[in-house]
Amino acid sequence: GRRVARCLMYYREEPTDNGYARPIEGLLAWVDMARGEVLDVQDYGVAGLNIPSSLYDVRTRINVHPAADDEVNDNNRLLERGCNTLGIPTRHFELNIRDCVRSGFCAEGCSYDAKQGTLLTYVPDAVARGVQIVHHCDVERLIFEKRNGTLAAAGVSARVRKTRRRSRENSVPAGSLQISAKLVIVSAGAIGTPELLHRSELPDPENRIGRGLVIHPSLPVIGVMEKPIENYRGIPGTIYSDAFSTSHHFFLECLSGQPVYGSVVVPGSGAEHFDVLKQYAHLAGFGIMLVDEANDANRVDWLAAEEKARIHYQLSADDQERLRFAAARAVEVMLAGGATEVLLTSEDTPRFKRAADAAQCAKLRFEPYRTTITSAHAQASVKMSEDPRLAVTNSRGESHHARNLIVCDSSSFPTSCGANPMLSIMTMARYQGRRIAGELARYEM
Repeated sequence: GRRVARCLMYYREEPTDNGYARPIEGLLAWVDMARGEVLDVQDYGVAGLNIPSSLYDVRTRINVHPAADDEVNDNNRLLERGCNTLGIPTRHFELNIRDCVRSGFCAEGCSYDAKQGTLLTYVPDAVARGVQIVHHCDVERLIFEKRNGTLAAAGVSARVRKTRRRSRENSVPAGSLQISAKLVIVSAGAIGTPELLHRSELPDPENRIGRGLVIHPSLPVIGVMEKPIENYRGIPGTIYSDAFSTSHHFFLECLSGQPVYGSVVVPGSGAEHFDVLKQYAHLAGFGIMLVDEANDANRVDWLAAEEKARIHYQLSADDQERLRFAAARAVEVMLAGGATEVLLTSEDTPRFKRAADAAQCAKLRFEPYRTTITSAHAQASVKMSEDPRLAVTNSRGESHHARNLIVCDSSSFPTSCGANPMLSIMTMARYQGRRIAGELARYEM
């Protein structure tokens, strides 16, 4: 009918003293796309099935909580100070950590198992319940067969690589592997999932697989401080601002990395590049995270002749304009936070030393090899909708063109979820897991 699935962050908002709207609650929800109305999530007749309870389960299992004041390091304080000076509200990130030693290597990988990711939580939970894990395994393609005249997923064909040193013993020997299954769930991410579906030749009469990729393009901002700061110890990301999330669809988020990361994003080359890196102890950093538009031209293709995927992505004219605006605000914030000069990861702008210099951000052209844009939030490449002309799966995540095939990852979001997507992805997985368990007969199980 009229109900079309869309995955998004739905916020209740409260006003702030300076007029900005501050989101205070984020939930996944379904909306009626025709009417633009937020609807209750369907429970499909499964008792207790709903998004709020699934979100609560996830937050509890991975220990999500707001960063404490004493967990905010110098680099994050700079973003907070700069925003506050300009009357821009900030918030503390919610973190999924436990017993953190504040080593500062969050972006490179925690050696202390403080970050409560799936390898420490849901994977051990699954194994304890009898799930067999096959690692070092490359799925080559999905297997389909006809059942009662209808195409259905029947398993996967894969190859298991030799187990690397220090890895746990695998549950199967190295070599070719074929797994038969009554239900196949694909969760390979917004790049890997469309690649696998293309490679497996899933019917796609409307050419929807891989279309409409969004990536939350991010522009790093670097500040040079007069005195050394603590930028490589403590928790890298504790402060952010969502003040512009409604009006211009971007966030300012603090996240710095060790020198190996800095060497990638610092602009320039040769001696100029090295001179900046030599000041590493004086460098502050945060980034702009843009909530980009879904555009069919941005996509993941499969090149059959070359047996590899190809990603096409280009910022729309509107996204470019909003990113220029965001860059100017970010330069102003960095200077207000105490930086003596500011650099963007671009060859199109000078070094900024005064707030008035931020106007130079209008010159950003975002041409290849001249501006470094980063991304870690790929989404929406195998969209869900009840209308098979618009999407690959329905609101249950089921393929429109093959029975007993479900997609459950960020690729199934119809648009950007509008925020860092980890909780959105995990909440949807929890919701889908409970739904599937309550509807096993639907899959002849």
